[in-house]
Amino acid sequence: MEAANAPSKTPPQLTPTAAGQAIWNIVPWVLAAACVLVTFWMIGILKHNQRQLLETERQNADYMFHIQHETRSKADQLAQVSAQNDQIVGLLESAPLSQRDLQPTTGWQASARVFWHDDHGLLLVARGLPPVPQDGSFQLWLYRKGAPEYVNVGVVQAGNSGNGLLFVPPGPSLLSMTGALLTEESGTDIASTPGQEILKVKP
Repeated sequence: MEAANAPSKTPPQLTPTAAGQAIWNIVPWVLAAACVLVTFWMIGILKHNQRQLLETERQNADYMFHIQHETRSKADQLAQVSAQNDQIVGLLESAPLSQRDLQPTTGWQASARVFWHDDHGLLLVARGLPPVPQDGSFQLWLYRKGAPEYVNVGVVQAGNSGNGLLFVPPGPSLLSMTGALLTEESGTDIASTPGQEILKVKP
């Protein structure tokens, strides 16, 4: 009987006020979690932007270095050309100025003339040269009186027009010069022995 009369135990029910209070207790945690997620998201964006900025700065630095290097190289080339032009003018104005014509040694009707002065250098001017061989060049050789062989003095600047030019600064190879030889070489490096003869001033 006592068991029958005992009050039944039922789980506590949340009243509307208690439910609302529980939700309000969770909201701060949800907001905190959201703030943490937003913070990490913003940090990720900032790091990504920072990496992009650093990469852009690196590329800009490389580009500026390349531009400065090219500018210095062009300036050096212009300075060399200007200095060589001054030397050529000095040579042509010097007296007495020696000159000799080179005669063709093959069927190709090219022509060239050398102007030289022992103290001011030598200038070769060529016309009607054959096309420059692929990966090859025309080179000038000088012969000195009493010397055992020709001496290579440089690569001729030649284009598709058939014109060629070479300035040789003053030096021992010009002293007592009696002969000149223009050859066609298979490479652009200074050759050690003459290749195919194109034009020649016999010693």
